[in-house]
Amino acid sequence: MELLLRKQSIPFGAPVDQVLTFLQDRLEKGKHKYGSFNAHRSALPLIIKENIRDSIIVKRFMKGIARSRPAAPRYSCTWDPNIVLEYFRTSSDDSLKSVSLKLVTLLALATGERLQTISLIKLSATKRQEKGLRIFIEDPIKSLGVNSLQPCLEIPNFLENPNLCVATILERYIEMTSDHRNGNDKLFLTYKNYTVQPVSKP
Repeated sequence: MELLLRKQSIPFGAPVDQVLTFLQDRLEKGKHKYGSFNAHRSALPLIIKENIRDSIIVKRFMKGIARSRPAAPRYSCTWDPNIVLEYFRTSSDDSLKSVSLKLVTLLALATGERLQTISLIKLSATKRQEKGLRIFIEDPIKSLGVNSLQPCLEIPNFLENPNLCVATILERYIEMTSDHRNGNDKLFLTYKNYTVQPVSKP
């Protein structure tokens, strides 16, 4: 908006050259990466009439941004999952908390899905098959587009070590929570009692 005021331009009728001026202004005034420019390019067609999606010059400009300001990797380092797996190999499953944390962790490692996706798992959409588990995610996922297919998680049995077998741990978890479900179809239940307590200031 600041740029439009300086140029005395009408935002809804901005031509391609003013779109490029706006993007160039962002390039010169900040250290924005390619993702930021791509977000601007996606949002601009919502408020201007000009078709910039098919503009060759805008596409070339964005290619230049991709080379000069490439998207930074999301993570600079990763942790070694073997540390967790070695712990789980010999850990005892004597409490609902330990089984809950173990199941969530193994599901995340086995599927590579976000925790939001794992939190949406339902018992009715979880099928135990001869070779493992088949889990269909029915609820909408924030990271998926409008027309994207819902994920279907296929997790094979790990018979070599039942302590690391997701299907075995899941059956153990369902057994431990069966008396506390009260018709709740969500796989994961809290292992603590709910309390109504406002967040206090430090």
